[in-house]
Amino acid sequence: MNLRGFQIQFLLKGFSFIAVLLMLSACDKTQQEGAPSARPLPKVAVSIAQPQSIPNVVNLTGRIEASLVAEIRPQVTGIIQQRLFTEGGWVKAGESLYQIDPASYQAEYESALAEVKRAQSVLKNAKLTSKRNKQVVKINAISAQDLDNSIAAETEARANVIATQAALEFAKIRLDRTVIDSPIAGKISRSLVTQGALVTESQTNPLAIVQTMDPMYVDFALPANNMMSLQQAMSQSEVPLKVDVTLDDGSQYPHQGSVKFSEFTVNRETDSVVLRAVFSNPDFSLLPGAFIRGQLVLGNRNQVFLMPSTALFRNAKGGAMVMVLSADHIVGVKPVVESGLFEGQWVITGGLNAGDQVITKGLQYVRPGSKADIEVVPAKANANGAEALKGAHS
Repeated sequence: MNLRGFQIQFLLKGFSFIAVLLMLSACDKTQQEGAPSARPLPKVAVSIAQPQSIPNVVNLTGRIEASLVAEIRPQVTGIIQQRLFTEGGWVKAGESLYQIDPASYQAEYESALAEVKRAQSVLKNAKLTSKRNKQVVKINAISAQDLDNSIAAETEARANVIATQAALEFAKIRLDRTVIDSPIAGKISRSLVTQGALVTESQTNPLAIVQTMDPMYVDFALPANNMMSLQQAMSQSEVPLKVDVTLDDGSQYPHQGSVKFSEFTVNRETDSVVLRAVFSNPDFSLLPGAFIRGQLVLGNRNQVFLMPSTALFRNAKGGAMVMVLSADHIVGVKPVVESGLFEGQWVITGGLNAGDQVITKGLQYVRPGSKADIEVVPAKANANGAEALKGAHS
C-alpha cells in the first residue's frame, strides 16, 4: 500500500471512532432527560393512639344445663309391663311413666293387711282381759301378778299393732312404686328400656330422663384472674349482673341471663371458676349439653388503646407487635400487650403511648428503619387516623 492510501484509511477510521463517541453521548443524554425521578415513598394509613375507657367485657364459654334433671329409676324390682308416656314428649309432675308387674307386691300388701287385723284382734282381747282383771283383783279373785301380766300383754299387743301397721304402710309404698311417676315437669327422653325388661331397685342405669327446659342454666368458665372484678361488680350492683350469649349461628340470644352464683374453688387444670347464669327459654332454643359463648361486663377498663385488627401482628414467639411512624416518617416496631377484642378492635393495655402513630394499612410495603408517607383518607373513614394526622401535620 502506498503512503496516500494509508493516510486515507487512517482518516476513515478516525471518523468512525468520532461518530461512535457522538452516538454514545447522544444516547446518554437521552436517557438522562427521559429517566424517571426517585421512587416515591410507600403510602401507609395510621391511627393515632388515644387512651380511653371501655367496658370490661369478659368473653366466656359455657355449657347449657337444664334447671331440673330427673333420671327415672325403679325403686322396686320387677318386669316392665307397660310404657305410659310418649317418647320425646312433655310430661307433668306426678304423671305415670312405667308400670311394673304388681302381682307379688299386691300379695305382700294383702299379707301385711291381714297381720294388722290379727294384731288388732289380739289387742282387743288383751284390753278386755286387762279391764276384767282390774275389777276382780279388788275382791282378791286373782293375784296382783295376774293383773300385771294382763297389763303387760295389752301393752305388747298395742306395740304389735303399731309394728304391723308400719309393715302394711311399707308394703303399700312398694306396691305404689310399681307405677313409676315423673317427679318433675319437663321434656322426657326416649325410653332406655322396653316392655318385658327386668329392672331392679338397685340399678344405676336410668329408664328415661326428664329435664325442665325453662328456665335453663349456663355454667360458664370464668378465668380466675377476673374473680376480684366479679366480686367488686356484684357488691356494687343492686341487681344481678347480666350476661349476653351468642348462638351457634352468630345471632344474639334475645333474653339476657342473670348471674346466679359463682363457685369459690378454682379448677387447677383450667385456672377458672364456674359462674352459673339463669336464662329464660320460652321458645326452647337453648338445648341442654350445648356449648355457648357469653359476654359479661365487669365494670370499666381505663387508659387502654383501641387499634384496628389490621394493625397488630405477631413475632415468631407469638408476641404482639405494631409498627409505628415517627414524626420524621421513620418506621419503627413496638411490642405491645393485647387483651382481646372489643367491638372488632384490639384492646392494647401496654406498649403504646398517647399520640403514637400506629400503622394500620400498608404494613407489607414497609420495614423497620424505612421511610413512609401517610395516605390521605376521608375523615369519615378513619376519624382518629390518617385524616386527623394530616391536619396535625399541615
